[in-house]
Amino acid sequence: MLPVPAAPRSSGVIRGRRWVLVLLRSVPFVMLLSTLATVVWTVQVLWATGATWLFVYYLPVVVQVYLNWAAVRVSRDRFDVREVTGRSAVVRNGTLLQRTYFCPRCRVDTSYECRHCPLCEACVAQRGHHCFLLGTCITRYSMKHFMVICVYGAAACFFSGLTFLSDCKMPRAVVYLAPVALGYYLSGVISFSKLVYSFVINLELSSGLLIVGFTVHHLFMAAVGRLPYCNQEDVERGSWRNLVELFDGPLGFLNFVVPFSAVANKRVNSNKLQSYSKSV
Repeated sequence: MLPVPAAPRSSGVIRGRRWVLVLLRSVPFVMLLSTLATVVWTVQVLWATGATWLFVYYLPVVVQVYLNWAAVRVSRDRFDVREVTGRSAVVRNGTLLQRTYFCPRCRVDTSYECRHCPLCEACVAQRGHHCFLLGTCITRYSMKHFMVICVYGAAACFFSGLTFLSDCKMPRAVVYLAPVALGYYLSGVISFSKLVYSFVINLELSSGLLIVGFTVHHLFMAAVGRLPYCNQEDVERGSWRNLVELFDGPLGFLNFVVPFSAVANKRVNSNKLQSYSKSV
């Protein structure tokens, strides 16, 4: 097989608009800074109100979110594309896995289980979708961490929102309805800082509700075998076995209780497929 000439990777549907790619790639950093600011603000409110005993609940929730975020971001499983009996094939740890196809965007041979991500600019194994907030693709192997992030992220949003709500000194109608707060601000009843406070409370509570709905939807789709990476075997396996398969590994469903280490489960440490056009 002739070597494939090197070529710059294309950004796919956003080709020619590099500023869009830069903007989308900056979203995870903005997300990280905003969540850290929310955590610090929540801790300050708890400390000021004397409710320090709630740290026992809140801090483990935050630790779960960030550890699983790290697991999604840094997990890797090395694949090699090699010449096997005159054709390219995917080899992992010396074991032949499957034949390959040529990705015109990466300009390399890649596995049939991969799909090209224009934002990651790479072929991703068992790709589900690209999460703009986390800044990476969610795969079959990292979906468990993504689900844990969603569950504890919703819990953290509700906790922060209710904490800010209990500390708020404004009428309840202003707190619950951001448009009402805007009207109060324009009429001079409340200050700009109170307006921001009201919007933050609305943002936290509404984000929690959205994450809950998103999580339930993804768990249902995983159970019935309808996620993008699912195949006929997933459909025939059954809902409960699909959920068990989703949370397999040393910790399994205990991922919802015990903070997860990014290096604890080698089987799920797969995020991007690292391909080489020809390896020895």
